[in-house]
Amino acid sequence: MQKDTPLFNKIVKHFGNHILNETGELDRSELRLIIFNAPEEKKWLEESLHPAIKTEIQSQILQCTSAYAVLVVPLLLESGTYNFVNRVLVIDVTETLQIERIKQRDGSNEELVKKIIAAQIPRQQRLLLADDIIDNSGPISLIRHQVENLHAKYLQESKTEAC
Repeated sequence: MQKDTPLFNKIVKHFGNHILNETGELDRSELRLIIFNAPEEKKWLEESLHPAIKTEIQSQILQCTSAYAVLVVPLLLESGTYNFVNRVLVIDVTETLQIERIKQRDGSNEELVKKIIAAQIPRQQRLLLADDIIDNSGPISLIRHQVENLHAKYLQESKTEAC
């Protein structure tokens, strides 16, 4: 979503200049308000973005020289196009904590946050689809321990699988 790229320009043309901030970059808060209050706009945006994102991800994977790669794709499971990944890692918190954190991060009101969460697959389904889960509700030391364990596991698995 870099400024002045073809996809950026397509999005601005569709939604209008009011989705830009004072520096001419995408105002994600404004766009979030639009797409979570107009399902057809959300659908248009997803149909525009997902193919380009998948192409970029696959290109970056081909350039991978590390033992393994971690893709950060917030709506990976919702997109239904994740058959090119070896494992699915879910970073999990309760919905209550998720709501609290999103409100703090974005300054969004609770109604909008609940619409965002409603657009995601349910937590239990997400956990069932996960190969690995990190509980992100505890202290950073506990989270760090979980990450270190997964890192060791992924390094071991990478010895038998390509990046």
